[in-house]
Amino acid sequence: MAISFLKKEGSTSSHEREDTGPVVDAKNKVVFVNGSKYRRAQAILALLTGKTVPLKAEDVERKDHYIKQLAKHGVEVNSEEALPALYELLGGLSRTPEEQKKADIQAKKMRSKGKKKMIQ
Repeated sequence: MAISFLKKEGSTSSHEREDTGPVVDAKNKVVFVNGSKYRRAQAILALLTGKTVPLKAEDVERKDHYIKQLAKHGVEVNSEEALPALYELLGGLSRTPEEQKKADIQAKKMRSKGKKKMIQ
């Protein structure tokens, strides 16, 4: 049987899911903890800046909503702060690289404790 490398609609197998791990922004020295929210913020920013065209009425409403939200917080759409601001508006957590290292160590400890409890 041949293997297809094309993505199928509705498929949720682990090898076809997008990576939701942390995204590192070396320029601003920030780690965006949730990769899927980061990609969503990028898509919204592309909509706001005109790089993508709104295809539905929902897209136009989303564009108006986020333009108002950024204006409310005093962030220009074309500024470098727009992407991190959108990420935070979506509820994303950002950390410094040092904080991320500590969180990774803590997560590793918690996973090992969980495995010990499962064995008992």
